[in-house]
Amino acid sequence: NQLRDEGIPYINHIDGIINIMKNELNNLDYSTWTVIALHDVLEDSNYTYEDLKKIFEQYVADDVNILTKKEGISLEEYISRMENYRYSEQVIEIKLADRLHNVRSLKNILESNKDKVLRYIAETEKYYIPLAQRHDNVLLDKLNQEIEEIKTLL
Repeated sequence: NQLRDEGIPYINHIDGIINIMKNELNNLDYSTWTVIALHDVLEDSNYTYEDLKKIFEQYVADDVNILTKKEGISLEEYISRMENYRYSEQVIEIKLADRLHNVRSLKNILESNKDKVLRYIAETEKYYIPLAQRHDNVLLDKLNQEIEEIKTLL
């Protein structure tokens, strides 16, 4: 029953990321979709990494754990953890698709929360655009296009 800032059900976010992976990146790997579905579980629920290891395969729990930004660590540390992970390309692609969906969703809160939009765009440009430059030119182009479009709407 969780809602996003724009008032839509959280499950739409999961669907949005899967659609990006499937329709825009041609990633049809169902195991990746499992990780996408769970990518915020450790942050937004009472489930733990240990719980995920019991319920899912080890790699799913590991990927979700890497995608979880722990309290108290900086974005630089978080991104470094992803880049140094043995399956870094998969988790980085998921994270960048997640970020792309979040950036696209900002259009729905332009009027109601302009400060959040500006902060989110600045954070994306500072941390996630360089990550995309290093790892995924397709997502880099999509992020840049979305950011430019939002800037024209501000």
